[in-house]
Amino acid sequence: MAPKKRGGRTSASRSPAPSPIEQATPFTQARGTAVFGQRPSPAVSSSPHTPDGSDNEDSIVRRAPVAFSPVKARQRKKTENLRNLSDADAWKFSDDEIIDAAFSGLKSTAYQHYNISLDRASDGTVLTFVFTCKVDPTHHSPHYRPRMKTSSGTGNLVAGINACNQRRGISTSSSTSGSHVPYTQANHRALLAMRCATNMRPFNFVQDPMYRAEVDMLRPGTSIPDPTTVSRDVKLLYEKMSIHVGKYFKELGAPIHLVVDGWTAPITASFLGVVVVWCEKGVSHRIILEFIRLKQRHTGQYLAEEIAGCLKRYGISHLLFSLTMDNTSNCNKTAEILPSLIPSFLGEAARVRCFNHILHLTAEMFMSFFFKKRKSKKKLTQKGKDDVLEDVDADEDEDAEEDAVNLEEIEVDDAELADDDGQTLYRKAAVYSVREQAVKEMEERGVFLAPGEVAEALAVSGLARRVHDSGELSERFDKLVDSDPLLDGAKRTLDRRVPTRWNSDKDCLGAHQYFRRQVEQLTGLSETKLRPYRLTESQWKIADDLVEALAIFDEPSRLFSAADVPLIVDVIPAFDDLRLSLEGIRDDDDNENDISPVMRVAAQAAIFMIDKYETLSWDCPIYYIAIVMCPDRKLQWFRNREYDRSTLKYIKDLVVDYFMKYYHVPGDSSTASGSSQPKKSRFIRKVDDPVGSSAASYAQDHIQTYLKDPPVATSTITDAGGYLKYWESARVSRPCLARMGSTFCSTPASSVEAERAFSIGRRHVNFMQHNTTPNTFKSKMGLGSWSKAPFFPPISKLGAIIAAHSSGEVIDGLSSDSDSN
Repeated sequence: MAPKKRGGRTSASRSPAPSPIEQATPFTQARGTAVFGQRPSPAVSSSPHTPDGSDNEDSIVRRAPVAFSPVKARQRKKTENLRNLSDADAWKFSDDEIIDAAFSGLKSTAYQHYNISLDRASDGTVLTFVFTCKVDPTHHSPHYRPRMKTSSGTGNLVAGINACNQRRGISTSSSTSGSHVPYTQANHRALLAMRCATNMRPFNFVQDPMYRAEVDMLRPGTSIPDPTTVSRDVKLLYEKMSIHVGKYFKELGAPIHLVVDGWTAPITASFLGVVVVWCEKGVSHRIILEFIRLKQRHTGQYLAEEIAGCLKRYGISHLLFSLTMDNTSNCNKTAEILPSLIPSFLGEAARVRCFNHILHLTAEMFMSFFFKKRKSKKKLTQKGKDDVLEDVDADEDEDAEEDAVNLEEIEVDDAELADDDGQTLYRKAAVYSVREQAVKEMEERGVFLAPGEVAEALAVSGLARRVHDSGELSERFDKLVDSDPLLDGAKRTLDRRVPTRWNSDKDCLGAHQYFRRQVEQLTGLSETKLRPYRLTESQWKIADDLVEALAIFDEPSRLFSAADVPLIVDVIPAFDDLRLSLEGIRDDDDNENDISPVMRVAAQAAIFMIDKYETLSWDCPIYYIAIVMCPDRKLQWFRNREYDRSTLKYIKDLVVDYFMKYYHVPGDSSTASGSSQPKKSRFIRKVDDPVGSSAASYAQDHIQTYLKDPPVATSTITDAGGYLKYWESARVSRPCLARMGSTFCSTPASSVEAERAFSIGRRHVNFMQHNTTPNTFKSKMGLGSWSKAPFFPPISKLGAIIAAHSSGEVIDGLSSDSDSN
């Protein structure tokens, strides 16, 4: 009987005869049995071969035996749909929408050099992107690219950037050119040590067989050091480089700012992270100076002694200008005691309060009226012990579910707060102490919180974690998202709450809004045990209003958490903007914006928090002098905000006193140099004199001249590259003012740099590196941070240190030419 046909081919045609190699197999085979790697003869097969339904193991072997879960089709974003439209179909969209759709997913840094606009042809059919140079549009001709050819590459754009940089005298050579390090055993060891310090690698990565195979492939016979040798090299380089770091700062002579915060590492050791911020050539830099091991109670006296001891070991205590810390009482005491240990430090007058901490307090104060205050863990566990087995109705069962959820949330929060060093607990205590004051204040304004008007508590923070941690719930949620055609596919998961970040609560609310239909379906099922997370209609209305209200905290939060060092010049303006927005919520007496009474009370509570810390800011003149030293602000900034005359005089006197005491050169004449004119009376004025001129003539590099001159345009500061670049360019003509301006304007506004260091620290001591000693940990942290600083030497210099140490030579830091990197 002929084989049955399937798809136009016979089963015989799909089973070719064995090759000679297959026929020469040494294994024997019984009739009707299969050998691994050998196809059966068509004569043996009595039925057609169907891979999908055959029980023959040979058909399985032909495919890879691994099993993958089916890949879920990703919903296409709306921007992707717009990107694929023709020019004629996309014509109806705005320029911004078309540009965003075309470039939102492209990662090339070449686009950052250009402002991208859209040119629409007069015939209404062709769209063209125009790339205009941001830095030199006069000499750098625009580039044009048809919209439908966006994916054709960035070669022409990069060539334009290189030509532009060459024209302006900026080197366009790759940073890796000339960086080849010749192989020596010492250079190899230095490279391995730096790899561990900068990339958070464990020392035993050198024992990885694949790494060893790679090295042997590239340079056969290379000797790879032992993990203990790499560990010793890291500590050696840290020790010798610390001498170089101290020498660098002493030779630079620029004022330094300290950002300090405490942290409990996973290796059960407490550290004080000391981050140095300084300005060099108009650029703000920061490094971890040291992670100080704390072995006593964190009192202000102890912290001050450790900070002073650290700076004195480096020989730079005389350079300390400001100290940025959190708002806890021991930090206040540290700033109070430090001048007794470092006489040049101005104490509380140079103690900057972390603005991020203040912003978190203010946001949490506002949100405390809306989120459920968790019961104590002790109460919940005791309630569980006292329960007796009895029949319960549905409400009681739901209460039991809610208590279980609350207990679980507390345990999760406790775990995440383990290395928070008490900051979140401090914020919560400060928050709940002000709530009653706000309620009373608003009652005097005629706003009362009747029992029916009190906002229902929102319980949303734990749903994302419950869904994420449960495979069943996660699968259900994914199916609900996939089946919703109204979602654009840009977001797929619920945001999770982080107790140390206020905006994670806002993100939770925003995710609930976005996935409202899915959340309602998931929390409405009794078998999911998610009823405590179910929101009523009134709660959904509160959530909608709250997300919109919390947007006022978003911009300052992003500003003071940016990758660049957030500067103190923006603190007082941020205070004023926050208060203005909160006052708009509080003073909605005519109900124009339909703001609920509880939200108005919450706004008043947040205003109390802002007022408290803005009042404390007057203890540190740096906040206000820094604003005056912004050439586009000066005293006019305060006049525009209607500060009274006595306050304006106080601020001006502060600026003049600081200049005369710390920045004015004593040998310099207070009058204009080279003037043979007799001094005129300061009371004489003439109509034809230029605006802002004074009869008493001061030198160009004098604070009185600076204050008399009108503020420069903000565009001038932007073109210069910011305040620090502006003052750097003024060092030749106005050196005294430039020193003062760069010092005050470079003062950091928050301790976010120390917190970033802690995030890196956690990666250095992950769950596989808990045996790391404190000395090794601080060595890796310091060396990794220094590698990004302008003073860090090339690998060959580090190799020289290791080589000298291995030969028994006594070395003291780097050689004299080590700065030429």
